[in-house]
Amino acid sequence: MSYNCPHCNKPAISVFKRFFLRRYMTFNCKSCGTQLRINQRYKLRGAIGVFIVWFVITLAASYFPFSTVVKVILYLMFLFAAISIYNLSIPFEEVEQVQEQDNKQDSKN
Repeated sequence: MSYNCPHCNKPAISVFKRFFLRRYMTFNCKSCGTQLRINQRYKLRGAIGVFIVWFVITLAASYFPFSTVVKVILYLMFLFAAISIYNLSIPFEEVEQVQEQDNKQDSKN
């Protein structure tokens, strides 16, 4: 899992703060001060992966003779674990680079 800044390649944020980052939230690298956010191109791939893993685990768990309450608790635990792994595994991107790319695409249109 990469918590390094793409600009300076040093640790950019603590694991605790990383866990609570959400889409389009920006923060400054604690090493160099570059403004960063979660790389948006990886979000969809990760979400699809989380859904597939959660679905397979849910399907497998449905074959075990647990009570309904235990199954619901297991489903929620697996979902929370999958989302946590997904959220912590997405790399960062520099906000300025993204804005420059957006400006180039706008000028082409």
